[in-house]
Amino acid sequence: MDLRKHLGLLTLLLVAVFAFYGRQADACSCMPAHPQTHFAQADYVVQLRVLRESDTIEPGRTTYKVHIKRTYKATPEARRMLRDGRLSTPRDDAMCGIKLDLGKVYIVAGRMPTLNICSYYKEYTRMTITEPHGFSGGYAKATNCTVSPCFGERCFKGRNYADTCKWSPFGKCETNYSALHAAQSADGQWSDFPMPLATHAALQKVHEQSVNQCRFFFAPSPWLVLVMLPFFSVQSFNTYVMPNVLFNN
Repeated sequence: MDLRKHLGLLTLLLVAVFAFYGRQADACSCMPAHPQTHFAQADYVVQLRVLRESDTIEPGRTTYKVHIKRTYKATPEARRMLRDGRLSTPRDDAMCGIKLDLGKVYIVAGRMPTLNICSYYKEYTRMTITEPHGFSGGYAKATNCTVSPCFGERCFKGRNYADTCKWSPFGKCETNYSALHAAQSADGQWSDFPMPLATHAALQKVHEQSVNQCRFFFAPSPWLVLVMLPFFSVQSFNTYVMPNVLFNN
């Protein structure tokens, strides 16, 4: 009898523990978002350097003292918060907290009042050539267009909307080297430039299935252009590559 009682109590304890941590894990679930979506939804977008951190200013939170190097976007409330040069995040990873390295420069797109794992934060030296230009103004050029996460072929074959471009979170090229701009025509287009054939074929498939008034522009990495250049004539380079280098116009 005592054994059954103890087993029952142990079972209840395990259920409580799993339920507790399960809720914490669920709280950290984030829908994949394109960097341009982070920019559009953020209360502030800044480039900052992390100076120091403290776990004693706010209970249960890590507070980072930061130097704001550049402000790309900020609401009035966010500007007042940023004047103090402090950003806080939950101390515990299970509560969606994040970790910033001291001395490093980041671009952060966050929503008040705290940073969490669903915020955009990326070390500046790890960004692609496109992302800094996007945050510094390119992403703001299509405020009426929406990047919609799309999973699987069925999604891409579904209904299209005039102000939306479908985006695969698994497409690294689209995520790291693209931005959504308003197109002049009603036909949605994916701008092309020489790239590995597998990636090009995938983008062409999306291009054929998308019909809307928004457009993704791609900026090739300089290294990619140099590698692919011998395979293309001067005419094709001038026709396909140069007109589509992002934000150079």
